[in-house]
Amino acid sequence: MAIIYCSIRSISRGKGRLATALAAYCAGQRLRDLSTGRVFDHRRKPGVEHTQIILPTAFAADAAHWAQDRQRLWNTAEAAEKRTNARVAREYQLALPWELGAEARLALVRAFASEIANRHQVAVDAAIHAPHSAADPRNWHAHLLATTREIGSGGLGRKASPEWSGSRRHEAGLPSGRLEFSALRARWVALCNEQLQAAGHAVRIDEHKTREQAIPGVPVPHFGPAVTAMERRGVRSAVAERYRRQCIQAEAAKAARLLRVDALMRRIDERIHQASARLLDLQREQERAALQKAPLLAAPAFNQAPQAGAMRDFAAHVAARDLDAERLLALQRWAAFRHAAAGEPATLAKGQAQPLGPESAQSAHAEARHGQKRQGGPELAGPEP
Repeated sequence: MAIIYCSIRSISRGKGRLATALAAYCAGQRLRDLSTGRVFDHRRKPGVEHTQIILPTAFAADAAHWAQDRQRLWNTAEAAEKRTNARVAREYQLALPWELGAEARLALVRAFASEIANRHQVAVDAAIHAPHSAADPRNWHAHLLATTREIGSGGLGRKASPEWSGSRRHEAGLPSGRLEFSALRARWVALCNEQLQAAGHAVRIDEHKTREQAIPGVPVPHFGPAVTAMERRGVRSAVAERYRRQCIQAEAAKAARLLRVDALMRRIDERIHQASARLLDLQREQERAALQKAPLLAAPAFNQAPQAGAMRDFAAHVAARDLDAERLLALQRWAAFRHAAAGEPATLAKGQAQPLGPESAQSAHAEARHGQKRQGGPELAGPEP
């Protein structure tokens, strides 16, 4: 499947790097750095498929533009910076979808380089590299080397917007540098998918990282050109071996942390479930307690004149709830009401409920149903055996 790799790096003089040296390597050419007098000759480098300097649209039609001279361009970029820790260039390393052909790869790189050039008004030195003979045959990739200053008709101008400080970008109404590069990364993904679709491939790349896509395996570490060249010659590098072990240990530690977090989340979920069940039980107990008290307050007083209408409403309310405790209490109340209506002394004191046995409850329920049919009240469901 196609993968995404879009690395954006700064070429800083403070780290001992030279834009002229990197430009010579990417283009596979011989360049001289005028500030140091050093010569970088990479003409024997294999696999350089295509090189091209892309300028903003305002200068793109000028084939004789001074920036089309690679040595002049990058020596000018070096001379424009005076600080010992200055950033002289930005490098974009891109993994090209191996499913694409040569023309599609070239169109993809040109499109992305043109967007960078026009977005930031800089010069972009693009190079497409074929896979190394000892590497993965799908490792088609590109290097884009962009100036950190805006390009002009006679030289380099002010610093390009990606090099501005956060406060200056905020004053200019621009997003942060992190958001800027995230937008460029998302744009690269979109351009790759457009080329894959145009070429008739169903595969697409995702802008999320490999770990976020849950792709198994340990990410392949990058050792840099020196160590990689040594290993390609068959020389074992202790640095590379140590770094590989560190990567494996780091991935194992991350996996262990994820397992611990997963176990903790399961325990938290279990405790939440237990607490929810306990809360539900408490709510049910409170409701039962409230419902047991409600008939005592809502039922007619037995030492007063009988109120058949109120008693029917109360019985309908209890029947609709369909609760055993309330049903039994309603039957008791109905029996007391029947006794009061017949002129018999009440069996219940005010605000109290006397328990009835099973036979008394069955008898009271029958009387309640008979009385409700006679007076037009709702019929109570009988107690369950």
